[in-house]
Amino acid sequence: MKASHHPTDDLLLDYGAGHTDEAQSLLIATHLTLCPRCRGVVDKAETLGGALIDASPATAMAEGALEAVLNRLDEPDDTPAYQEMDSATADASISIPRPLRDYLAGGSTDELSWRRIAPGIQRHTLTVESEGKTSSAYLLKLAPETVIPHHGHHGEEMTLVLEGGFTDAGQHFVRGDVEQADPAIKHQPVIDPDGPCLALVVTDAPLRFTDLLPRLLQPILYR
Repeated sequence: MKASHHPTDDLLLDYGAGHTDEAQSLLIATHLTLCPRCRGVVDKAETLGGALIDASPATAMAEGALEAVLNRLDEPDDTPAYQEMDSATADASISIPRPLRDYLAGGSTDELSWRRIAPGIQRHTLTVESEGKTSSAYLLKLAPETVIPHHGHHGEEMTLVLEGGFTDAGQHFVRGDVEQADPAIKHQPVIDPDGPCLALVVTDAPLRFTDLLPRLLQPILYR
């Protein structure tokens, strides 16, 4: 099944240009392994960028510029990169795509420490470092028919479905789909009844809960 909900093209272009932070890059790279459509957008953007560089007029390099570039080649690249999957491998039998597996102990969710934050909802925070930016990344493991507390957002949020699915505002999200939310959106996703849901979430600000109890518990449960 192909993804039908995607990150915006502007965000994909930012990723291709290296302008997304590590948490955002992780989610997009993971999505790209599952979505031929978005891989095409990024590949075309990278090809166009290379062509524009080739067409640019040559300019003199500053003294020491070549040496600085050569020294940087030895530095590790922490930006998550996608590895394209063909139709035989990008199916439900592989639950964790490669970019995300690199962030998990043992490459799977089996050995992770999960924190129960509400009935039917468990969370595992991922370690990402984003210089100058505040995006965080975490996994959510959600039981069938769980209703997420009604909430809004203080910033931008992306949710990538890895297993199972959920319905939100009349739209259905399954493996490979990305839901984007911003401060203008208030919603209450509901997990599908036929199985648990595993999702990767990236956000740059805390949630804004509507009901009193989630608001009171947020500093404790969502830290």
